[in-house]
Formats: sequence, C-alpha cells, structure tokens
Amino acid sequence: MKLQYLALYKMSKTLDYPKDNQVIDNMIFEIERVKDTMDVNEFLQDDEPDLDDYYQITYDIYETLFRIFDYTTTIKTIEHVHWKEYFHCLYEHCVIDYDSEQFFHFILKSFDLFEPPANLAPTDPCYDIVSTLVELFDKLKTEHIHISKQLLTPSDYMKYRTERGTKHFNMIRQMAVMDSILDWSRQ
Repeated sequence: MKLQYLALYKMSKTLDYPKDNQVIDNMIFEIERVKDTMDVNEFLQDDEPDLDDYYQITYDIYETLFRIFDYTTTIKTIEHVHWKEYFHCLYEHCVIDYDSEQFFHFILKSFDLFEPPANLAPTDPCYDIVSTLVELFDKLKTEHIHISKQLLTPSDYMKYRTERGTKHFNMIRQMAVMDSILDWSRQ
C-alpha cells in the first residue's frame, strides 16, 4: 500500500474532508481506480490439474465394480469373492471422490497395500471383468502419478497456501483502509 494512502487514512481519522484540495481529490480518484482492479478472491483460487481423465477412469471402475461385477449375477466362486473384495479395498483406499488434489501424494502409496488374489483361468466367466478392473486400476495408478507430478509436494503446498493466505489477508486490510478513505471522502 502506498504511503500516501496511509497518510490519507490517518488524515481521515482526525480531519474533515477538505472539499477543494486537488491533490487529495486526485488520490481519492486513484484509490477508486485501484480498488476497482483489486480482486480479493484472487488469492483463494489455486491452479488445478485437469482431472477429466481421472474421473472417467474412476467412473469406469465404479460401473464395472459395482454394477457389472455383482454378487447376484456374476460372482459364483470363492475366487470371485476374493477378487471382488480386493477391488473393493483398492477402491476404498485409492479412489479420490472429492476435490482435494493434495491427497494424490498420499494415496499413491495405497495402490501397493494389497496383494491381488490368484489369477483366474482365461476360461473363467469372470476373467474378462477381473482383467478389465486390473487394467483400470493400473490406468488409475498411472493417472495418479501423472497428477502428482503436476502438484506441489504437501510441504511446498502448505508454504504456498500460507503465502497466499497472508497476501489475501493483507489485501483485505488494504481494501478496508481504502473503503474507510472513500467513505470519508463522501461525507
């Protein structure tokens, strides 16, 4: 904030607005212009990676796992149950269904938490479904890696958000000073 604005702010607290002072009128005009260009919310919005591919993969996983690979029509053996439960565990721990990209860093490690069951025979009626889900979760892991490389590390993100929050707070304080000066000039 300009020193002139602070001086004018102090002046506004102790004096009435001088009606015929061209210097002060010019500063008021400048403050109005500057304030119009300020966007207090600019520091609240982050650049976000494109998650369209990610959400398409998760949608495909959801459809396959919960609508196609179901207990009533598809699952017939204990091996099928093992695969179903394995995929449920992966889904529970690896699919982000909310908007917080910072979780990508942490969830990436979850893909390797669970051991897959024994492979099904190619003649098994669930072989194609299981193969599809394995491929989809592999794609999802690849997409996690791709997205994680675009993001700041958690510690860098924390520093970044702290800096942005400080800038946001300072801008709010500047706007409050400008509003006070403008209110004073309209008396």
